[in-house]
Amino acid sequence: MESIHIYKRNIRTAAYLIMLCAGLILSGACTPANSEESAATLNYEELTLLREQAEEGNATAQTNLGEIYRFGNGVRQNYEQAVRWYRKAAEQNEPLAQIYLGYMYHLGNGVPQNSFQAEYWIRSAAEQNEPWAQNNLGAMYHYGSGVQQSYDIVTEEPLLKMMPMLLLRLERILQ
Repeated sequence: MESIHIYKRNIRTAAYLIMLCAGLILSGACTPANSEESAATLNYEELTLLREQAEEGNATAQTNLGEIYRFGNGVRQNYEQAVRWYRKAAEQNEPLAQIYLGYMYHLGNGVPQNSFQAEYWIRSAAEQNEPWAQNNLGAMYHYGSGVQQSYDIVTEEPLLKMMPMLLLRLERILQ
């Protein structure tokens, strides 16, 4: 019986560490130093094509353009423009854009800080079975970050789904 409690405690410890790593990765505090993502800068033609696709309503292009403005990849960093493009994609139910828009509201980047909007957008992605969003929504409730603290909502299942992706991202950061 004791071994079951130790196993559950170890799983919870691993889950909390993964949530911490996920939060750092998603917030932009950790970016892969030697990865193609951090090194790649769009040239003028690529940026023009991406902007055209985004303006035509392509949600993936809108999300990518939001990322470009959020991190200043080939353009001047502009949180307001990032929010603009994330919102367009999020309103088309693009889960990644919903997560990022939620973060922008959570941090107050490009918009006034608004916990209700942060929770709304992250929950919208979580309801589409997006493990990243489920994890972060669970973390918000676990820590009471912008929401009423509740342990009833926190589950470990989304963390287990995310583990391979997070470990790969963490490995790339540590290289």
